[in-house]
Amino acid sequence: MNQNAESAATLDGRRELPVAVVMAEVIRGETWGGWPVGVVAGGRFAAAEPSRTLMREGPDGRQWLWQGFRLRLRPQDAGDYALNLGSDRPTVFVVCKRVADGELRPLSTTVSLAEAQDLDAPELRDHSEQVYRVAMPGEVYHWVEHFVLDHYQPRRRKGKRRRRNAEYDDVEQRADRAPR
Repeated sequence: MNQNAESAATLDGRRELPVAVVMAEVIRGETWGGWPVGVVAGGRFAAAEPSRTLMREGPDGRQWLWQGFRLRLRPQDAGDYALNLGSDRPTVFVVCKRVADGELRPLSTTVSLAEAQDLDAPELRDHSEQVYRVAMPGEVYHWVEHFVLDHYQPRRRKGKRRRRNAEYDDVEQRADRAPR
């Protein structure tokens, strides 16, 4: 069994997946600016509290690995996950907040657009928080795909049954009897 198949098999059936966020920082003038550039998944990124490790530093900037985040899946959101997987660009949403020193820090990760936008919350998201889209890694895609296949129930369409118009039926019957 190859490594991708093994990781997909171990992730199958779980509702939580440890992930880490890769944040890039570049200097613009005299200030640093940052944003998430990717997400990596796996048990080695599990941590009780978010923490960061410097991955790379150079004249063009720095990259940090923020560990201690989790993707959580809920059966009632399976339709939302299915829409994400079916989009042109499957995404992990990273919610970030700018802190007092100007640094942008990740707060949470999700694969649900509704959750990222906090659509079901009674209050709007804090104005200092921003939601970023990063490409969904393959192992996350397969994990979410298995979850959707197990939990997604398409909604039944509730619509009025169309009753055919009696006049339309009469016209159809006359057309069938007409000489050709």
